[in-house]
Parts: sequence; structure tokens; C-alpha cells
Amino acid sequence: MSGINTDRIITIELCDLPVKLKVWPKEINGPFVEIRDDADNNAEAKYQLFEWTTYIYKFEGDYNFDDRCTHGIVKHIEYDHDYHQTRGEINTKGYVGTIVLGIVDKDNKHVSSVSFEVCSLKMDYRTDYHQMLEDITHDYTELVMQLGAPATQCMVINDNTNATTLYQRFAFMRSIIESEMFCDAIHRIIASPVHKWQETISERRICNVKRIGRKEVRQMVAATDRVSCDLYLPHALHGSLPSRIMVSDKCDTINNAENQFVKYVLFFFNSFCEDLRSKVCKNHSNFKSNLEKSSVERLKLEIDCATRCIDSYLNTNLFKEIDLPSHLNLNSPVLQRKEGYREVLQAWVFFELAAKLSWNGGEIVYEAGKRNVAVLYEYWCFFKLLEVVKDVFGECDISELVHTDDNPISLNLKQGKKTKISNGNCDINYALYYNRTFCRIRSDSIGEENEYLSSERAGSWSVQMRPDFTLSIWPLGMKESEAEIHGVIEHIHFDAKYRVDNIFKKKDVELIADDKNAPDAWDESDSDVLADENDAEIVSVYKNGDILKMHAYRDAIRHTVGAYVLYPGDINTILREFHEIIPGIGAFSLKPGSDTKCLVRLKDFLKQVRKFFVDRYVVSR
Repeated sequence: MSGINTDRIITIELCDLPVKLKVWPKEINGPFVEIRDDADNNAEAKYQLFEWTTYIYKFEGDYNFDDRCTHGIVKHIEYDHDYHQTRGEINTKGYVGTIVLGIVDKDNKHVSSVSFEVCSLKMDYRTDYHQMLEDITHDYTELVMQLGAPATQCMVINDNTNATTLYQRFAFMRSIIESEMFCDAIHRIIASPVHKWQETISERRICNVKRIGRKEVRQMVAATDRVSCDLYLPHALHGSLPSRIMVSDKCDTINNAENQFVKYVLFFFNSFCEDLRSKVCKNHSNFKSNLEKSSVERLKLEIDCATRCIDSYLNTNLFKEIDLPSHLNLNSPVLQRKEGYREVLQAWVFFELAAKLSWNGGEIVYEAGKRNVAVLYEYWCFFKLLEVVKDVFGECDISELVHTDDNPISLNLKQGKKTKISNGNCDINYALYYNRTFCRIRSDSIGEENEYLSSERAGSWSVQMRPDFTLSIWPLGMKESEAEIHGVIEHIHFDAKYRVDNIFKKKDVELIADDKNAPDAWDESDSDVLADENDAEIVSVYKNGDILKMHAYRDAIRHTVGAYVLYPGDINTILREFHEIIPGIGAFSLKPGSDTKCLVRLKDFLKQVRKFFVDRYVVSR
């Protein structure tokens, strides 16, 4: 322990074992282990580590972590027989979420466990993940609803159809109920609920009736149980009146159809959480490894957190006075127009629609307990890039992205699988690709006999390349294959780099800067920045390989005029080879929560690109 800053060491008291566990970062500048007292309210473990970081742990006793089912996360180092101390490493790698590490005794028998929360380094772990998932859910459902005109689009909710995974559906629901829009809507309804006049029928004594109408007169003539009134009305109503009659009245009430619908939505979400928890507990014994068990424990925490949020709304005085509805009046103007009610209706419709959507690529993002923020960020960047491309270049054909003929409706977006989105009517042609692979094509293989084979004209001349996103642009009136043959197609590539911390600094030297601040040359001492690309992905600080990779895309893939990094940072920079907007490389900041502001710079860039190609293809023609 000598030489270790004791402020960086966290001591964990294991209540069911007479032993202490100490954990601290291996690197001097590594992130601290944190203790969060509010972890339970956010479905997290109390002791929090960080991704891509190695921590040293030490047991003061004959105990150790079980490394048999941790997929390399735990590594034993040594055991001190004199002091009965065990020591090892916890390498969090790219895992983000809750991990439960089993503790074994000297006979390798399981005796206890401890939970750690592995947090994201680049984003706000509690808000950005849900913000990205909420954005994807919203964009996804919007795409489905745009596939047909309002007059012909038919949306039918089938209660017998489930999502591919229950956790996928739960993740959609939680992103909805924890969104700022939904919380504000519920609080607005609680503060100012809709009041309506409701007609009530009650029986009253004849002497207490204040207003008499047709219904009351009929009862006075025909009702039984009458009393004599000859003294007062000797010649009317046969000299008698009924002692009691039924009287209609109107009263102000909040127990109306609109408020009942809001309560139904909250009950609907609550019931779903209870059903999911019961299924998870039922299948708990089927999970063997510690990571699988930690996933289940994490899911239980998330369900409990969502249930507490819903119960806090249902326990208010407003919903205690409201009944559950006997039917749903979705055509109510209040539900469709009034603030608060409109957002609740929209959230319920989105959840019902999203629950019927199948997204196989989402399994790697939010399988129970694990939060693959890096992959989710890549998917999120695709939807944001698609949004910008549609605004700049015009509407596009999304039939390859969303398959409405499937049951359930499926989203064709998965890492490693190519997806193409092409435009409709526009002054230039474009196509947006996700994970398009540019295969290696040797220059000597392109002979005269293969001159008209588009596959020989599209690809990389060095090694196989697969950018995250590719925007291809070619003149109107030509097919993409023809444009490849004649060399009039241009590619612009984008790569989502979630793990890039600061692409503008390396050893206090600006890597991407204005021309006046750019270094003239790199000396031999900077050669370490050309480290292996895999190492660049693992460490949290920036490696120069990401910008060099943009150079590789630009130089290796035929007809490429630009390559740009999308990363969750703060600075946007474009480096141009000439004075035109392209060719060039650069980086664009794209962060959840501030995406509107971030998209402005990206949109301005693509507008200049569009103008550049319109001038080339349209004006010159």
C-alpha cells in the first residue's frame, strides 16, 4: 500500500462477512471509485467504477472474487499467506451497467457477493443514456407513421403481439416516464385538472325540489306513494302529490373520462412493471454466470425505480378521487389539444406502437443490466444524421430501414449489416448508408473487360473499409451504378467515436486547429500517437488514430471527398484541402440533450456540401 494515495482507496464493509474489501484505481490519474448514496433511487449500485479502467482490489482475509464467470473482468494477482490477504485487478473494459462479483472462500465456495456500477466516462450516465433511447424511440415511431398518408395509414394495436424482448419494451417505457416532457405533463395535470359538469340523479322530498321541469311534472302525475294535499291543491293532481321524486342535477367533478384516461395510462405502465418483475423472478434460477445474475439484479432495480416513479403520481389526491375508465375516449378534444393531456396521450400511443416494433440490433444496446453506451451512441448518431440529411437534401425512401410488412414491424438497423436510405425527387441523387463495406479492389483487376462493372469501380484500393455512415451523392438522371462507372459519384463518410474524449488535444498540442495554430510537422517524439487502433478504442484519452482513420477513408475508398468524426465533445472543426468546403476532414460535436444546438453546425456543413454539388452537377449542365 506504500506510495498509494489513501484518499483514492474505498473501503467496503461486507456486512455478511468479517472482512473488508479495499478498491482503488491502478493508474495514478485513473478515475476515483465513488460511493453514491442516491444510487437506489436511480436503479444503480452504491459503489461506482468507470469504464475502460483497471482497479486494484484487496481482501483482508481468506476470500477472493470468483473469476470463473466474469469474462475476464476479474484477474487474481497474488495471495499473501503471512497476512491472509488476496489481491487482484478489476478491468471494467467496455462494460457499462451493474456487475455483481461473487466472493468465494479459500475452498472456492461461494459465500457472498458485492455489486458495482460501471459508469460511462464520456456522458452523463443517468440522463444521456435515457435521452438517446428516448430520441431513438421517438424517431423510430415517427418513421413508421410517415410510411403512409394520414388518409390511408392504419394503426392497429394488437395486444397479443410482444416486442422481441421484454426488456426492450421496458426500456422504451422507462425512457418515456422519466422524460422531462412526461413528468411536466403529469405535474401540469395534477396542478390543473380538467373539471366537467356531470349530471346526477337523486331522490328528494317533494318539498325540497327547487326547479320543476317536464320530468318532474310527469312524476308528480304518475308516481305512487302519494300524500293528500286537498287543502292546498283541491282541484289539481287529484288532490295529492308524491312524497318523493327523482331529480336531475349537475355538479362539478374531476372524475371524468380525460382524467380517468391519465390514471389508466399510469396503471397500465405500473401493471407492465409488475408483470415483468414476476417473469424475471420466475426465471432467475436459469441464469448461471455472475454477469447474467448481475443483469437480473440490475433489471429488478430498474423496475423498482420505475414503479416508485409511477406510484408517486398515483398516490396524489387527484388520482385517489378518480376511477378507472370503462372505455377510452381517444377522440376527446381535451386529450388531443390540452397541454399535459396531449403529452400523456402521445406517450401512451408511442409506447403501444414501440412495443410492437422489433429491433434486433437493440439487443446489444440494452440487454438487461448492461448499457452499451458506445453502440447506442452510434445508433443515435445515425438517426440524427438521417434527420439532418432529410432536412437538407429532401425526403427519402426508408422502406429498407423499416419493414412494415413484418409482424411485428422491424427496424433494419444492426451493427455490421448494411442499410441503405435513398432519396426521392430532388435536384441531385443521394443515398445514406449505415455500415456499408467497401471491399478491397486491386487496381490491376480493373481492365477494359470489366470497365462497365460497377462493383469494380466501388471499393477500397488498399484494405477493406467500413465507415459507420456514408453519404453518397451523384447527378440526377443516373443510377448509382452508372455514376460509379463514370466516376461522377462522391462519398462523404462519418464515424461515431463515443470514446473520443478530446480530439483537439494531445500532450498540450492541438491536433485539429486553425491553420495558424497547426504545427508544421510532427517529430519523432509524437510517433506514439500512431498506436494500434484497438488500443485507441480502449483507452479513454484520445489517440490520434481517429483522425488518421478519417485520412484512411478519404485516401483509400474510391471517390471519397470527406471523412468526419461525430463525437460527444464541445468543438467543431473542419480542415479543407482547398478553399472549397470539400475535400476535407474534421469533427462535429454531437451530444444528447443539446442535439438541437449541435445539429445546427452539421446542418450548415451539409447545406454547403449540397450547394457545392448542385453547382457542379446542375448549374454546369
